Amino acid sequence: MQTIKKFFKEDRQAYVFVIIGIILILFPDVLTAFAPYIIGIALIVYSVINIITSIKAPDSDARLGDAIIKGILGLIILFQREKSISAIGIIWAMESFYEVADEIDKYRKNKKFHIISLLSMIISTILAATLIMDPFEHFTVHVIVLGIEMIVSVFIHSRGEKQEDLA
Repeated sequence: MQTIKKFFKEDRQAYVFVIIGIILILFPDVLTAFAPYIIGIALIVYSVINIITSIKAPDSDARLGDAIIKGILGLIILFQREKSISAIGIIWAMESFYEVADEIDKYRKNKKFHIISLLSMIISTILAATLIMDPFEHFTVHVIVLGIEMIVSVFIHSRGEKQEDLA
């Protein structure tokens, strides 16, 4: 318990993650309704920042093509509003599948596998599959799961453990 208290004193960002996680858990319907606006605007801001960075600092890690495409996606999401939940859900599911694929490759390469990681990958795969099959129906559940993941990640980091060893 002392480790967690010390962590929260040292890392103010942990409070933000816990608060956002709680909001996601308590108000998933509201956040689902605003998701197209939040995600659309975030993608456009990301795009603008990275386009400017890639032009002003060509040696930076900013990727111009990625920034342009994400800006276009942000605009589409904003124009489609509620209809975009399906696309957002499918993109979210595909990102989850890619993360599971990366975890499998990492563990195959390292020849080191944790049961918690296996369970996490199975759950992530099932959740991603349900999101692809019916994005409108399962989106709110994923918002809740995201809130839980944010809170859990804070406590994993507060104990000084590597998230990749547990995720």
